[in-house]
Amino acid sequence: MKLTAQYDCIIFDCDGVIFDSNRPKIAAMRSVLEECGYSPTQVSNCIDFFQNNFGTPRQIQIDNFFDRFIDEMPQHENQRKMEVFEKYSAACHGIFEQAKLSPGILDLLNTFSGDKFVTSGSVQTELREIISARDLDQYFKGVYGSPTAKAEIVASVLRGTPYQKSVLIGDAIADYEAATANSIDFIYFKPFSMVQESMMQIAEQEKFQVIDDFRALLD
Repeated sequence: MKLTAQYDCIIFDCDGVIFDSNRPKIAAMRSVLEECGYSPTQVSNCIDFFQNNFGTPRQIQIDNFFDRFIDEMPQHENQRKMEVFEKYSAACHGIFEQAKLSPGILDLLNTFSGDKFVTSGSVQTELREIISARDLDQYFKGVYGSPTAKAEIVASVLRGTPYQKSVLIGDAIADYEAATANSIDFIYFKPFSMVQESMMQIAEQEKFQVIDDFRALLD
């Protein structure tokens, strides 16, 4: 059955779902950490954590870097965190401007007549600017990002709405968990996911749909 016949609301993740932006963002974070002077081991540990927890708000990611992998003098820690945050945020703006759209995303956006939302770990103000700059805001009823956690955003989107059946389309464990926490369906968009092995194992267990092109949802 076509997705358009099953659902009246679609919630999209952004990175790796609307845009092919995951790998450029990981490369950008690596460059920022190296530029800030952290050791190869610290950078490697942070990047491994970063890509395995994609979809988590970036401030939480950076907090985890310092809690887990980077020893910093307490009086300097907040300043150093802000340095990483600001440099990475600046890099992300350029990445979004140049990132390619995912295969078939415009076909789905133009075909699906129900309400559509974006929920992301990206900073909300930045996310809205980019969605607008890429002329995609016309498709979405709402665009939401960090610092609010994704599960909370999804709950807010669904609260008090008349939707009969909703689905979240994502590429990360955080996306699946947000869908599960809100008792809605989940579809895994695989091509640009940084956690394909883990997600395919979960898909095998939970039997959710896996796609490589959004046009598969229109067949």
